[in-house]
Amino acid sequence: MILVIIAAGCSNNNKKSIANGLIEYSISYPDAKTDDSFMTSMMPQKMILHFNGISTRSDLTMGMGIMKAAFISDAAQHKLTTLLQIMDKKYALVLDSVKLNQELQQKEQWTFNASDDNKNIAGYTCQKWEGKGSQGNHMDIWTTSEIAIQEPNWSSPMKAVTGVMLQYDLIVNKIHMRLLATKVESATIDAAAFSVPKEYPIVTKQEMPEIFSQFFQ
Repeated sequence: MILVIIAAGCSNNNKKSIANGLIEYSISYPDAKTDDSFMTSMMPQKMILHFNGISTRSDLTMGMGIMKAAFISDAAQHKLTTLLQIMDKKYALVLDSVKLNQELQQKEQWTFNASDDNKNIAGYTCQKWEGKGSQGNHMDIWTTSEIAIQEPNWSSPMKAVTGVMLQYDLIVNKIHMRLLATKVESATIDAAAFSVPKEYPIVTKQEMPEIFSQFFQ
């Protein structure tokens, strides 16, 4: 499992640019078939992204609450931290930009082009980006420049895309996920949200398969 998180974005003509707040996304599975309903029910249905201008934190719940994951992206230090909770066990994985780029290089490579298309998402006017993957996949991304997050996409395959993503697709372990922002709010976010809690011991990427095998055999 690749533990990579992606930031989010678009623009609202009636609001000032915000640098602190949250974005709530719904998650759908466009390629899911009727007989996949149990599988998709075990996948995350919602993501909450908190941001403070420099860092973002994205929270997901999977497996009907059995597993929770938070992805903390620090644009100042170019560091990506994954907080993973499986039942009552907690772990933290920290990747610097070198290790993260090594991870991303093993995955599908993407090229993106900005288009002239625009649409409104969650009250924000968004620009469309069209992506083409090295494995033949395609995706559309809709972003804004009016949510002030520094390098919002640096830690993702969409790092060439500018602006905060308010609608985008992901291919994770061959599963097609679509994230769509349903709410954007200005809020003061506690700095502790972007740090590793003491109850999360740091583990290495090499330890992750063994950790998962304890719970999912």
